[in-house]
Amino acid sequence: MKRTLTILTLVVVATLPSGCGSGGEDPIYGITTTEDSVTPKDTAAVDAKPDIHDSSAIKPDYGNVAETPTGEADSVFAPGEFGATCVQNFECFSGFCIQNEDGNICTKVCVSDCPEGYGCDQITGTGGDPVYLCFSRFTRLCNPCVQNADCNNGGILNKCLDHGPEGKFCGVGCALDADCPANYQCKEFAVDDVAVNQCSLKGDILCDCNTRAKKLQSSTTCYNAASPSTCKGTRMCTADGLTPCSIPTKPEICNGLDDNCNGETDEGLCDDGNPCTTDSCNTDGSCKHNQLEGTPCDDGNACTTVDKCAAGKCVGGALKLCDDDNACTDDKCDPAGGCLFTSNKDPCDDGNQCTTADKCSEKKCVGGPPPNCNDGNPCTTDSCDPSKGCVHKADTKNDGVTCTNDSNPCTVDKCQGGQCKHVTIPGC
Repeated sequence: MKRTLTILTLVVVATLPSGCGSGGEDPIYGITTTEDSVTPKDTAAVDAKPDIHDSSAIKPDYGNVAETPTGEADSVFAPGEFGATCVQNFECFSGFCIQNEDGNICTKVCVSDCPEGYGCDQITGTGGDPVYLCFSRFTRLCNPCVQNADCNNGGILNKCLDHGPEGKFCGVGCALDADCPANYQCKEFAVDDVAVNQCSLKGDILCDCNTRAKKLQSSTTCYNAASPSTCKGTRMCTADGLTPCSIPTKPEICNGLDDNCNGETDEGLCDDGNPCTTDSCNTDGSCKHNQLEGTPCDDGNACTTVDKCAAGKCVGGALKLCDDDNACTDDKCDPAGGCLFTSNKDPCDDGNQCTTADKCSEKKCVGGPPPNCNDGNPCTTDSCDPSKGCVHKADTKNDGVTCTNDSNPCTVDKCQGGQCKHVTIPGC
């Protein structure tokens, strides 16, 4: 089905002298005209030419570049022929200089023989005669937009697709992937609760600005994902590409809204410093503090455990047990610092039976001097075992050795099996 655009006067190269008046641009198709030859155009009869998501770095796939235009290959197209860059209609053999995604190019008259990516659409020239020209389907592909009309040359097939916080960008109506440029796919979107197929960049690539969008400074509405209803801004195409989302901010006030657009609401405005209340703003700008019950909290006392909110206050639980199981420390709890273990000098037991008078020093039990293990018996060997204490072992090597000074003239004391025994002197 052919599409119709009414243009009362079109400048054709054969009818225009060189160097005529300043040129204008057709707001629908971008046809270049002279100011004194154009009257207002009837756009009501224009049907849609699909357009959408495009990056200026990703060009539509038009097939053979020698036969089809890209808007940049000046060295490929001779001046005036289809695909050559232009400014005025008279520069083109067809008499028509149109706008595409990369600038203005010369188009050609057609029946149905337009290159891939172009559609053969009807316009009405001087005298009401119909003329069919090749127009790019992707002129507005990926351009920032606000509404569907921004994506169409008067039709309805192309949709302004929602990309969330990043904004909205034009799609191009399609049926198959083959209907879309390279690096694009024909994907289903829900627009106004209706499923539609649109050409969209593959993957999660964000649209960039093509030459047309930069020239027109196309823009879209973006927003802060944390506060989508209140924190909306604008991003637009400039010579340097798509700008970041610019969201106007204002000081935070007590109103239940994210005024400064930082993702938080009324932050700090009603904070009473009490962990057992929830603080928020009333609709009149005043503060309200709701008491919490049973919520874990910290009462600020390091010596309590399992603190919980009760009637809007933090109440400490059981006292903390401070016991390091060390006899050489004094154990106590400080509300500010928690458990403290201070060194003492108390008597202690170092666990060694071969020390005496053990005493604490620097949180350790230090053993004193060794015990006196001399049992006064020359018939034994005296020693100390750390686990048993003094040990007295019989010394058989001393058997027969005099062990005491016995006062009985008829006996003598000698070692026998570790014991000092009286031995009677024969004949006494």
